Amino acid sequence: MMVGYWNKPDASAESIVDGWLRTGDAGRMDEEGYLYIEDRVKDMVITGGENVYPAEVERVLIQHPAVAEVAVTGMPDEKRGETVHAIVTPESGSAPEAAELIAYARERLAHYKCPTGITFVDALPRNPTGRSSSATSGRSSPDHLCGQALLNSAEERLGDTRGQKENLMATGAGRYNEILDTFTRHIAEIGYDGVNFGLVAKELGVSKGTIVHHFGTKDRILAALHESYMTRRLAELDYMLDRLEDPAEQLAAALHAFMIYHVEDRAATVAFQREVVRLADQESMAKGAELRQQYFTRVRDVIQAGIDDGVFRKVDPTVDALLMFGSAQWAWTWFHPDGDRPIDAIGSALVDLVLGSLLIDRDRVAELSDPAGRSTKAVRDAIEAIAENEGAADS
Repeated sequence: MMVGYWNKPDASAESIVDGWLRTGDAGRMDEEGYLYIEDRVKDMVITGGENVYPAEVERVLIQHPAVAEVAVTGMPDEKRGETVHAIVTPESGSAPEAAELIAYARERLAHYKCPTGITFVDALPRNPTGRSSSATSGRSSPDHLCGQALLNSAEERLGDTRGQKENLMATGAGRYNEILDTFTRHIAEIGYDGVNFGLVAKELGVSKGTIVHHFGTKDRILAALHESYMTRRLAELDYMLDRLEDPAEQLAAALHAFMIYHVEDRAATVAFQREVVRLADQESMAKGAELRQQYFTRVRDVIQAGIDDGVFRKVDPTVDALLMFGSAQWAWTWFHPDGDRPIDAIGSALVDLVLGSLLIDRDRVAELSDPAGRSTKAVRDAIEAIAENEGAADS
């Protein structure tokens, strides 16, 4: 490849060892054998003993709509050795807060990888060729935050983040959603282990690189599935709870919804339910787990409210809520939309089973389990309203 650096014997000896060129690149290999270059080793930030590649952080922050350009580097820190710091040029007309961008990163990265500080600049310093200036050394002092010195360590990546931003704008949310929808459908049909980038890329007529560009790894697609699914379900549950004041009607609506989703949003529901515990201990799934807990807490609180109002018998609301979710969780294994049992009848049976054991006044069971009743109507209205809101947001 080369015999050495011109007039730099020390650099040559460091880079060429036993005939092998050490490029200084850091990478990883996925489960399909594809190799990804993550960053340059020399740019790595070591914070509290953990390795952070600035390019990974930049790829996340550049996707924020208020960020035009970003460079990430390490800042000296007495406790951790270094901390992650980002220098951001906002998009024209935008004024993001540092806390907003840090929170954005925390939703998508392990916390130790997230910036602890952000400096905003009008433009990243560049030399006449268009690259960031590297006139001086970069990490010696916080006083250099907005200067050319701090950006020296990130100069090789600044052009990359510009390109990433342009690519994201060009491809738009449509391609992202197509990839996510296709993965979701295949996971519902054959499970997570049976789905790979090649299968989805072939169906959509895109390269595997396009999928990597949007999601990075297969586990991030599963995480996105969980997050988008639970975000919709939470919004619909909140809609129902706002429109139904009686705990019995609220709980009936949640129970009807559990089953209606097997028709109205079947692929996502089956994919979510069959893989809900997949990679549960991974950092990438933390957001989805948080959303599931919020949903569970809301349902449990409805049961507790019914007990407090004298509508429900005194039970352990946590245990009852867990039993309800457990019943709904396995419905994907036996319910089929084209089967003999219509979803309305199954939803009514679930409401009858649960509320029949909870209600002090069991005469209300028929009303609450009615597929044409107030609770079921609230579910249908919620699904329609949230879908309209999502459509408006995408347009």
